[in-house]
Amino acid sequence: MILILRPHIKPNGDHSGKFDAYVGDDFICRSREPLFDGARVLLARGYNPETLLTTRHEGKQFDNFKPAPIGKLAGLGAREDKDGPRIVKHEPMQDAPNQRRVEPHTRVAAE
Repeated sequence: MILILRPHIKPNGDHSGKFDAYVGDDFICRSREPLFDGARVLLARGYNPETLLTTRHEGKQFDNFKPAPIGKLAGLGAREDKDGPRIVKHEPMQDAPNQRRVEPHTRVAAE
């Protein structure tokens, strides 16, 4: 399975640092870590933990990562330190107003 990534652009035109992730036309999440957060969303939706998952930027012909099982990816996250980014065990964030890692998707009705 491939999560297709689109940069999330703020209304002022700036890149927010987050990506909107889709499987086909189905919105999965908006996140700075769409591979890991997307895996958690897919697990919560009942996908098999053994299903292989990767990401690909919209319009590209190649994947960003070697596919790995959703169950494994869901337990991981990324942290950056003085040596650069590294993969770490996932630590859930405490919910605080305006500090959600994964934003819920809301559809806006066409007017």
